[in-house]
Amino acid sequence: MNVVEINKIISHLSGMDVNDLRTLYDTIYLKLVRRNGYVVDYNPTLTALLGCHSNTLMLGSSEQSKVAAHYISPYIDKNKTPLAESLYIVYEANEHAIKYPSIAKDTGSNSRFLQYVMTNILNRLGSLMELSDTQAAGALFGLNVSLSS
Repeated sequence: MNVVEINKIISHLSGMDVNDLRTLYDTIYLKLVRRNGYVVDYNPTLTALLGCHSNTLMLGSSEQSKVAAHYISPYIDKNKTPLAESLYIVYEANEHAIKYPSIAKDTGSNSRFLQYVMTNILNRLGSLMELSDTQAAGALFGLNVSLSS
């Protein structure tokens, strides 16, 4: 929109009375409520760099962050380890923590034991991840190992 078009709109709106402005606002508001669901925030620089869509929103509260985490977790966890294998990994990590206790300063506390077991679980699950030859080579060279088409 150029300056001439903006001035025409301002001139037209300035000539309207309060009731006309209220009617215009209500009409636009009702249409936008339904249409805003089709609009997504994005960052053109990120879109160009990543080669994909990125919904970039500032999260203003812990509630919004929690909801976002629950929303994106299925996307993050697409390559799932089968349940039977996961349970065995949890069992093995627990047994390992009992047999070889942590040597941290707070060893013996519940929080240290849980942290020790969870770290072991994550390391074991991470070792089951499959990488393509291109991703492995990129990781060895310190490159970004994500792929996109």
